[in-house]
Amino acid sequence: PRDVVSRAIHAQLQAGHQVFLDARHLEAGFVEKRFPFICGQLKEFGLRPAKDLLPVEPAAHFSVGGIRTDLDGRTDVKGVFAVGEAACNGLHGANRLASNSLLDAIVFGCRTAKAALGEKPKGLDRVEAKAANGKGRSDYAETATQLKRALWAKAGLVRHEQGLAELRGWAESALEGLAQGDSHDFFAAANTLQLAALIAVTAL
Repeated sequence: PRDVVSRAIHAQLQAGHQVFLDARHLEAGFVEKRFPFICGQLKEFGLRPAKDLLPVEPAAHFSVGGIRTDLDGRTDVKGVFAVGEAACNGLHGANRLASNSLLDAIVFGCRTAKAALGEKPKGLDRVEAKAANGKGRSDYAETATQLKRALWAKAGLVRHEQGLAELRGWAESALEGLAQGDSHDFFAAANTLQLAALIAVTAL
């Protein structure tokens, strides 16, 4: 499974080694026809799959679920639906199989759209970001950068109770100390900090 392979690569990189993908046994024509986009990107770095070892490292591939739904995409909030990888509908485990997300989007996209068309929700109360009012950090871009690093280090490939607890504490503290604003950058920072804390809570 991909999670096992990813953790193995991560362990080797942490130990100071490099990890490579060896596709040299495949014919050049086959690789270029089967993976034209990847081959094009590799050429920019002077790499040819038929002749070179390709350096690899793991990356965030997907995030399955979080918003619990029924089989028609309904959440427990009237008028709010979720579909695709944002939804937790019971279709996938923690390590979903390849291409299942495409089938999920096709099947549940249709079911959810039909269900949503039958709903006539009333206006919902506005949910405000819980953040400090006026004073505090307003460097939202730097906060976002720190958050990405914290998520990768503590809620990425390898997760431990202590690291997740630290992530939760950091995200909640950063959110409390965020200067209130009305810009896109403020809401993006506030929303992602809230999401990071929730990821830590659910993972714990």
